[in-house]
Amino acid sequence: MADCEPYDRGQVLGSNLLIPRVGVADQGNYSCVADFRRFNRRWRVSRTRRVRVFIVPPNEKPPTVLLPLKNTTVEAEIGQRLQLLCLAFFGYDVSRVPLLYWLVDGYFVEDVYNASDVWEHQARVVNESYGERYVQRLLEFRSVTELHLGPEFTCVAQNAFGFTNASILIVRKEPPPSHTAAVAGSLLGSLALLLLLAGLLYARRIDLLLFYRDHHHHLHPSSSNAADGKEYDAYVSFCTECPSPGEEEFALKLLPQVLEGELGYRLCLLDRDILPGGGLLGKL
Repeated sequence: MADCEPYDRGQVLGSNLLIPRVGVADQGNYSCVADFRRFNRRWRVSRTRRVRVFIVPPNEKPPTVLLPLKNTTVEAEIGQRLQLLCLAFFGYDVSRVPLLYWLVDGYFVEDVYNASDVWEHQARVVNESYGERYVQRLLEFRSVTELHLGPEFTCVAQNAFGFTNASILIVRKEPPPSHTAAVAGSLLGSLALLLLLAGLLYARRIDLLLFYRDHHHHLHPSSSNAADGKEYDAYVSFCTECPSPGEEEFALKLLPQVLEGELGYRLCLLDRDILPGGGLLGKL
């Protein structure tokens, strides 16, 4: 029923009402009425829906290409599979089939590339509201090559009132930089630094040893035996028959004072450490 009157301009299909061509006269309140019996009584239920009819003026403009944006680029790696999307708005135009296609530098795709390498998908309506349609068409590349870098790919949308287009370029996408060289350089730099440090330590080993003994000579008293089993570090020899001026004082006083007293070395002095008649070679 429509506005509480029987409605005969439609066709009932199961529980649905089909109106072949909606007009302004079809606007109103539609009620679905069902009768049933329960407990020996006859019952009636109904549900009402209001239908409003909108009059959409016919589209008298060329369609609008929404994607791709004009004069844009897309990055792609050589060998990758790629799809370019063309999306256009055709407005309300039920009497015509939307015309949407791709061009390559002004030529049809099939005239430029092999159909197994580059091809167009069928155009399809992706959204329709009150007769206004959004149509898309894909251009697919099986594997991007050098031949696809540079040509201008143009999406064209056309109806009886004109056409619009938008172009896109494919540019090479450089692979991400490898960090192998940086890691290798870092490792080589660290190795070079370690070698330099080792060389410096080896070259200054005597100075380091003297520094250690200078600050820790109390740990190595001259009367104690070293871990190497040696009783002395050095034997002081000088001419006792006819010493030059200051030689005896240097050997017997200054050397022990500095080397033993300050640096912790153990000196063997003939007159001090070797008993008369003792074996000199055994001390050496």
